[in-house]
Amino acid sequence: MKTANVGTIAFELALLAAIVALVDDTLLRVGLAVLPGMLLAQRATRGSSTGADAWSGNQDRRKDQEAREHVNRLLQRLREFHTTCHLMRSNQISADAAMERAAAIEQDLNRILADLTETARGGPAASERRQ
Repeated sequence: MKTANVGTIAFELALLAAIVALVDDTLLRVGLAVLPGMLLAQRATRGSSTGADAWSGNQDRRKDQEAREHVNRLLQRLREFHTTCHLMRSNQISADAAMERAAAIEQDLNRILADLTETARGGPAASERRQ
């Protein structure tokens, strides 16, 4: 970390400490403390953006189509679960039938997670291995 960054962070922390220690009015203290707090948070999330420390995350990206398929399957199963809950609550299906549906949905969600994990590692999806 550059010394200029360390100096800026030290100043912002000192400013934050002074605001908390010296301002008596709670609303004013919170209002004044938000600014250096936000600056510190921004600096913390920005991180290092140059040199060998820079990381774009492209190495960890899955193919868009694969990710979309997994998200679509996940959304479909969530909708089914939501519908099952509403049907059970309105007494249109029994609790046992709802439990069976929920168990099937849980198994499929586990398969989706396994597929997503495998494709993230670069291997074939579990559903592709079964075929």
